[in-house]
Amino acid sequence: MFKYLKAIMLSSFVCLGALAARCEEMPLGVYMSWELAHAYAAENQVSLSDFLDNSLRLCHDRGVNTLWVTNIDAADLPMLQELCRRYEIRLVANACEGKEPGYYADDAAPLRFRIDQMRAAAAPELDYWILSDEPEAGDVAHLNTYAELLRQADPERWHALVVIPKMIHAVIGQVPLDMAAVDPYPFFGPNDPNGPHTPESSRQYFRETTENFIAACAANNVEPWLMPQSFAELWGPYRYEKDGMLTALPGSYLHWITPTVAQTRWQLFESLRQGAQGVIFFQLLPTMLPERGTLPMPDVAWREVLVQEETPAGFAALMTLYGKSTPQFDELGRLFAGLQKHASLLRGVQRLAAAAWPLTCPASVQQASFTQPGDNRKFMILVNDDFAKPAQIQLGDGTFQELLTEKQYRDTLELAPGDGAILVAIEDK
Repeated sequence: MFKYLKAIMLSSFVCLGALAARCEEMPLGVYMSWELAHAYAAENQVSLSDFLDNSLRLCHDRGVNTLWVTNIDAADLPMLQELCRRYEIRLVANACEGKEPGYYADDAAPLRFRIDQMRAAAAPELDYWILSDEPEAGDVAHLNTYAELLRQADPERWHALVVIPKMIHAVIGQVPLDMAAVDPYPFFGPNDPNGPHTPESSRQYFRETTENFIAACAANNVEPWLMPQSFAELWGPYRYEKDGMLTALPGSYLHWITPTVAQTRWQLFESLRQGAQGVIFFQLLPTMLPERGTLPMPDVAWREVLVQEETPAGFAALMTLYGKSTPQFDELGRLFAGLQKHASLLRGVQRLAAAAWPLTCPASVQQASFTQPGDNRKFMILVNDDFAKPAQIQLGDGTFQELLTEKQYRDTLELAPGDGAILVAIEDK
């Protein structure tokens, strides 16, 4: 299904991932915690296989080609691999959780046992093992032991992990990796003292983290993927409505909020503009389980930011707890479908120091220009930073095609709030 080449040498240019030649198709996907699949299958009173079949069919219909799965056991892996094969979705899965200290007892014998179990259950299509999910500094030594054992047992598969922003330099370059993802979740609740909660601070946090991460990956020959936000997290009481909408109840702490449709597409285009080689949204299924909605309000010092009245908190994931698609997932489906038509364009390209064409953009529009080595094709990625207002771009005298929609433009191009474009010039005849 997916053909890979071995790692290519880093060029002196700023690249969209030094190891881009491994996969001709841009990985576009979703993250799924395995325990949530079990929970929502039970919530909907269907079998796990039926719930997953519906979920992966929805993913396939929305252009998802990659599934990132954590916490799965060897006994469940064959079933998931078969479903991924059915819907033409590549699988990235955990071998075991590298942070578990018990695995390293008795000269790592428990870890060897788990590795052998997972390796025996893995199908050829599984090409990345996830070493860990958000390791801390104290996990690095263990992860090096883990990676060495896993490489000995299963040398044909590559190693990956997801790292939190503050741990980028403590992990990238310290743990042997082929690919890594970072999860700069930028949308915190109103007036949240723990993270960015205005459009300006959210954009700045996501952008600076992404730049830092991609530079670290380039310096260490690690392929960079981005893991944007598509979830909400509450502390304290909440309720799910009949349509799957999450409601924060008085006294709860609205920590991360569900990104809007505009914020969702902005994260995708900004990831591409920064140089991500894969984009995996967290998460497919709501992390806030219905039965936990009766938890008491949190005891925090910042009580002034606690919810004062019932507040809609979005659908809290790309799918509702009832297995339905959300507007955010539908929008990603539109964008993923367009990106897949030009999947090879974004793999293995080189960033240009100057703009490919002299467009006139408002301050809200960010841009980056790239070229394809070998045929010198140029293209530009634009993104509208404004989550509320459209942006008008003056194209000058040229004619351009926007690749995702395949529409042609002269004179002007309008970007919807948070939207982006991938432009190539068309020679006038």
